[in-house]
Amino acid sequence: MFDLGDGVFIMVNTFLKQTRVHIRVCTIDENGELQPTKAGVSLKPDVYYAFHNKLCAFMGCEDPDASIVVKKDVCIFNQNENCISIQRLFERKDMTFSFLPEKVVLNKVQYITLLEYFNEVTDYVKKKLLTYTFTEYVKYELKKRPDDSYDEKWGNYDTDTPAGPSERL
Repeated sequence: MFDLGDGVFIMVNTFLKQTRVHIRVCTIDENGELQPTKAGVSLKPDVYYAFHNKLCAFMGCEDPDASIVVKKDVCIFNQNENCISIQRLFERKDMTFSFLPEKVVLNKVQYITLLEYFNEVTDYVKKKLLTYTFTEYVKYELKKRPDDSYDEKWGNYDTDTPAGPSERL
C-alpha cells in the first residue's frame, strides 16, 4: 500500500486471476486495521498506465474546467481549484454512459504524490503479474507430468520425499 495522505491509498492485488491497481479511501476499523472503502477506483494495469500518461499532462489544479477521459472507463475531473476527482464511466446496454457513484478526490499534494509513486506502483504491478503468471505456468507444466510425486493437494512437485506431504515437515 502506498499512502497518498488523508486516508487515500494505492494498492495492488491479484484476485481471481486478475491484477488490479486500486486508488481508494481507507478507514480504520474497530481492530485498528486499515480497510478499503467503496470510495475509489479499481484499474487494470493497462488502464493504470494510460491513466498515468493522461494524468501527467492534466493541469486540473490550474484549469477549473479541466476534464479528461482515460480509455473510455476512467475520467479525471477538476472539482475546484484545489482538488481533482477520479471516476469510472459505466456503459449501459443502450450504449449510453453514466458515472458510477464511487470516486476518489485528491488534493494537489496527493495528486503530486500519486505522480511520484508511479514507478514504484508499476514495479509492484509487474512483480505481481510475473509472480502470478510464473506460478500458473509452473503448476500447469507439473500437472502434465505422469510422475506420481506431483501432489495435487499441495500443488507442488515433491522430489525430496517419496512419502508425500506428511514427511515434509
